[in-house]
Amino acid sequence: MDEEKIFLRYAIASGVMEGVTGSGISLQEYKRLLRRPDTRSAKEIIKEVEGYIEEFNTRGLRPVEVLDGII
Repeated sequence: MDEEKIFLRYAIASGVMEGVTGSGISLQEYKRLLRRPDTRSAKEIIKEVEGYIEEFNTRGLRPVEVLDGII
């Protein structure tokens, strides 16, 4: 993944984390997390992402829709 895409994903993730937890994450820490394999099930990941979408819809600029669990 090129640096520009990583930074864009980091900016979004950092904003979500700061809104949810009250604290952000460094770019270096985010890059380290990208290298870590994810061992969660698809259902766990979808549930987490739906939580992010709900948070975004509460505080974000516009609503985001989830259709049939496909994000």
